[in-house]
Amino acid sequence: MKNTKYERLYEQMCKNCPNAKKCHEECVECDDFLKKLTPRKYDKLSHQEKMQCYNNELYGNYYIREICEQLNITTYSYHKAVKECGDLVNKVIKNEYEEKPTICNICGGKVIFNQCTKEKSNSGFVYYCTNCHAWVGTYPHDPLIAMGQLANYDTRKKRVELHRWFDKLWKNHKERNEYYNRLAKEMGIEEAHFAQMNDTQLKQAEQIIKKWWFEKYDR
Repeated sequence: MKNTKYERLYEQMCKNCPNAKKCHEECVECDDFLKKLTPRKYDKLSHQEKMQCYNNELYGNYYIREICEQLNITTYSYHKAVKECGDLVNKVIKNEYEEKPTICNICGGKVIFNQCTKEKSNSGFVYYCTNCHAWVGTYPHDPLIAMGQLANYDTRKKRVELHRWFDKLWKNHKERNEYYNRLAKEMGIEEAHFAQMNDTQLKQAEQIIKKWWFEKYDR
């Protein structure tokens, strides 16, 4: 099954890559040749697994050497480029929070640190994706640190909405910490931060918060 998120990310990143055309031509040649060498094994591989051929994880030195010799590919520079591209995509796929993001966690686009209005971010600064236009505000006490992950309008709106309902559940600092710990535990994550949640996690958090509201107020 094709991983459409991988394909979309490669497409976005390759648009601005000066070596994209040559890299893709060699990648297609390498891919076709690899298929001829190991047809049965090849058909079972995912796109991500095929990308791992550069470091011999799947086919061993023999196949890599034979492919590169017959296709006359400059092994080191080509495999290095594929590795860098693959590492970048994997970084976005993992969707991990970064204090000072440079790569968009949604599309893989370039992220810049930019000044904005106080209405948009209390600190007056945001991390902004130049490709898909997602953004995230920064902390007023430390404007260089992102409050969470970049998000589009709908996701940002959902984060704020859920945060407001969540804050109505607790009355003091002790209760607040207890609810955050409970939320993280029920979601199966290390720490719960609304600004770091993606759409899937927000849906999960919404169900949990609704359940708590019912238990506390609607019985």
